[in-house]
Amino acid sequence: MRYLLVVGLGLAAAAVLLALQNPVLVSVRLFAGSLVLPLSLLLIVVLVLGAAIGILCLLPSLLRATSSAQRQRYQLRELQQQLDQGYELQTVQDKRIRYLEAHLKTQNLGGDRPPD
Repeated sequence: MRYLLVVGLGLAAAAVLLALQNPVLVSVRLFAGSLVLPLSLLLIVVLVLGAAIGILCLLPSLLRATSSAQRQRYQLRELQQQLDQGYELQTVQDKRIRYLEAHLKTQNLGGDRPPD
C-alpha cells in the first residue's frame, strides 16, 4: 500500500513540474470545434485517456482469469471433499478389518480350523 502511495505522489509531482515547465497555450481542433488549453493539461489528459484505454483493453482477459481461478477453487474444494470422504471410508474399512481379524483369532483359539 505504501508503494502505491509513493508512486502516486511521484506522479503528482511530475504532473506539477510538467505544468510549471509548459505554460504554452495550444489550440486543439476536434471535429467541428476548437479548444485552447495549456500544453501540460493536454498532455495529462492524453496520458489519462491512454491509461484508461489500456485498462479497458486488459479488462476482458482479467475477467476471464478471475473466472477461471474461481472455477478452479470450486473444483479444488470438491476434490478435497472427495479425498476426505475417501479417508473416512478407509478408516472405517481399517476398523472393520481389525475387528474381523480379532474375531477370527478368537475363533481359532477354540481349535477350529479356519475356513478354506
